[in-house]
Amino acid sequence: ILNEAPTDIALSGSTIGSGAAVGTAVGTLSTDDPDNTSGANPAQTFTYAIVSGGGGNFSISGSQLVKAAAEVTPGSYAITVRSTDSGTRPAGLYVDKTFNITVTDTTPPANPTVSSSSHTVNGKTQNNVISISWSGASDNFSGVAGYSWAFSNSPSTVPDTTVDTSHGTDPHTVSSGTLAEGTWYFHLRTVDNSGNWSSKVTWGPTIIDRTPPVITLNGSPTVSQECPANYVDAGATATDTVDGDLTASIVVTNPVDGGTAGSYTIRYNVSDAAGNAAAEVTRTVTITDSTPPDVDIFGGTFMYAECNVPVTLPGGYANDSCAGALPVTISSYGDLNTTAPQKGTYFVTYRAFDGVQPGFRTLEVQVRDTQPPVLIVSPTSVTGECGVPVTLPTATANDLCGAVSQTIQYNGLNPADPEVGVYTVIYRVEDESANVTTQNVTVTIQDTAAPVVTLNGAASMTVECGSAFSDPGAFAVDACEGPLPVT
Repeated sequence: ILNEAPTDIALSGSTIGSGAAVGTAVGTLSTDDPDNTSGANPAQTFTYAIVSGGGGNFSISGSQLVKAAAEVTPGSYAITVRSTDSGTRPAGLYVDKTFNITVTDTTPPANPTVSSSSHTVNGKTQNNVISISWSGASDNFSGVAGYSWAFSNSPSTVPDTTVDTSHGTDPHTVSSGTLAEGTWYFHLRTVDNSGNWSSKVTWGPTIIDRTPPVITLNGSPTVSQECPANYVDAGATATDTVDGDLTASIVVTNPVDGGTAGSYTIRYNVSDAAGNAAAEVTRTVTITDSTPPDVDIFGGTFMYAECNVPVTLPGGYANDSCAGALPVTISSYGDLNTTAPQKGTYFVTYRAFDGVQPGFRTLEVQVRDTQPPVLIVSPTSVTGECGVPVTLPTATANDLCGAVSQTIQYNGLNPADPEVGVYTVIYRVEDESANVTTQNVTVTIQDTAAPVVTLNGAASMTVECGSAFSDPGAFAVDACEGPLPVT
């Protein structure tokens, strides 16, 4: 029996969506062949192939015309299909037929990139108005028509198919309006001009938190300790409705100095991740100082000073259990004139101040007169003539502390009628404190004047020659020895 050629090809479908998956059937092919209608045994089978058309967007899979490209531009495609039978006498008989395949736009648009200028994903803020912008939506065929969007507390919310914002020039911007505290998402869907809606794109979550944390003091808000104090603060706790325990984030300003008396304020502050600041909590710590400084004086608490000799008072030093080493000043001299101190007992007060109370120490100063008067006698050696009044030197005396009394001890010398000899004249002065100064003056009385001889009668006499001469004589007187015999 001779093989007859197929006469016709049928396709069960001629429409497919542009976004259908690769391998999706457009339709099933079938062939009319006379051999099969005449009862040929075995029945003919057919092999199908695309002869032309389709642009590589379609292929044959068995007896089906299937979509071969991921995206096929919507439109009408003329595809010529060849059906070749399985007969052998002769072999390779076929029939060609052209089909018009319609590709409809079923591809949803690509969603834009969504961002926020006011909030961050997983961020926390007090700002209760979210600003959203998006750019970059695209559609390969009919173009982007618009968008449906919604702000929601749920991540699963799907915007409806009502266009809220028509597509225009990027970026597109919307605002939420005032939102309540909580977790918020922004959901968006894109629709093209063929009515294809995209799946949703979600931005978020972001948290709106306008409630500040609460700080709670541990212990009393007022504390008092005696200086020196090793103050250890009891601290505080902080909680937040969103962030939970914020104790570790508390910023503590603690100026307490346990070594310095005074009142100190410790401040506790904390803010949550959204920037809400808790009401500041404070604790007042008072460091008291009930012990005055201990004041001491270098060299002890008693000293001597010399009358009318400038006195240098010793320094002092002080230590305080709270303030440590402190400077010491003299708060009272007790009438002591340090430049020209006068005899007497004086009490000088030393003072140190620790910032709260003073401490004192008293120095007893006994001003005395132990210095002898100053005696000046000049010259200290005098020579006189026997019997002639001798003039002794003048003495001057003074004392640092007061008046002096002066005496002269002549030791046998009669200044009005001195006799030959060497005398030690003692000048003595004594001050009011019985301090005595003496000065010796050596007085030498000598006899250097010759006796004076006086003639009895005239110094010139006339006697007759041969007459006897009777000499009237003479007498002699010495200033020291008196009358002397004349020979």
